[in-house]
Amino acid sequence: MRRLVGCRHDAEDRAIGHAGGDVATWRPAPGLSTYAAAAYGETSGRLNISAGAARQAGLDPLFIKPETSRSGEIGATATLAEGRVTLKGDVFLTEVAGFQTQGYSVEDRQVYL
Repeated sequence: MRRLVGCRHDAEDRAIGHAGGDVATWRPAPGLSTYAAAAYGETSGRLNISAGAARQAGLDPLFIKPETSRSGEIGATATLAEGRVTLKGDVFLTEVAGFQTQGYSVEDRQVYL
């Protein structure tokens, strides 16, 4: 019986942040594949130029903190019935800190981060 193990690393840098991830794969038997993955991403902080609307919303009127995210996933794929049926299942979790979004002030008609 041949058992296969594989690993992969991805990394990407952009002007506003960076991201990376790792995946480990194991095939313990023919027709069965399992994997585990982990990833991290970051978007840089920003300068809020619509400080008036942000102040009304109770937010820091000038600086926006960086947004970060972490995720993890585990899963399996099984091929059955001589390749006619494939079952896949996974479980994942993603955590985001410092979520960056936009808001709108009806009174001022301003968009703020």
